[in-house]
Amino acid sequence: MAGQRFAELDFIRGLCLLVMIICHLAWDLHNYYGYPAYYNDGWLYWCFIVTAPIFMVLAGISSFFTRSHKKRAFRVLFFAMVITLFTFFYDRNQMIMFGILHFMGVNMLLYPYYRKLNPWLLTGIALVVIGLGRFVAGIDMLTDVLFPLGLRSDSYRSFDYFPMIPYAGFFMIGTVLGPVLYPNRKSRLNLRLPPNPISYMGQHSLTVYVLHQPILVVLLYLLHMQGFV
Repeated sequence: MAGQRFAELDFIRGLCLLVMIICHLAWDLHNYYGYPAYYNDGWLYWCFIVTAPIFMVLAGISSFFTRSHKKRAFRVLFFAMVITLFTFFYDRNQMIMFGILHFMGVNMLLYPYYRKLNPWLLTGIALVVIGLGRFVAGIDMLTDVLFPLGLRSDSYRSFDYFPMIPYAGFFMIGTVLGPVLYPNRKSRLNLRLPPNPISYMGQHSLTVYVLHQPILVVLLYLLHMQGFV
């Protein structure tokens, strides 16, 4: 973000990451240790359903402050490929091929093209893309060639999957909101927060995303070995 930090963006992004970590912790407890920690329904599910689009809107807003979109995008895509490689060896039947980092990297590359469009036109496209999400998800394709768009076979499985339809629509909305909420790249709120762990996570979102799951797995294993889990 070219050295610019906005307290409200960091804090909200940090909250989204916290919800993600809690959801992944529930997943680990359920799948590795048989705990009744349900992450696909109830309040955890709805928290995730809400925070994932918010995170993507924030990514679109934050792109407004970025000077080198290609450099930022390729950095994210590099770690996305690392995750793909790791999950390939872990469980190739559910390997991550278009997870949140793949999604973010692709949309960061597309951001300059989004910005060239009229804001009202881009908003309309965004709403159409979001609206098509349920319809596209219901299509059973014979092949998974178009899986980045959301068009996949019924047998497609992945640990993490965020296709362009519908999620690119939320990134586009962030693209529109960036210059509206931050004219001249200055915050309308001028919010100041004391140093706190949530904002810190929001300031280092890529690092947190890449490292949190390995750390959770190791910590849970050590706790399990000591009889706590």
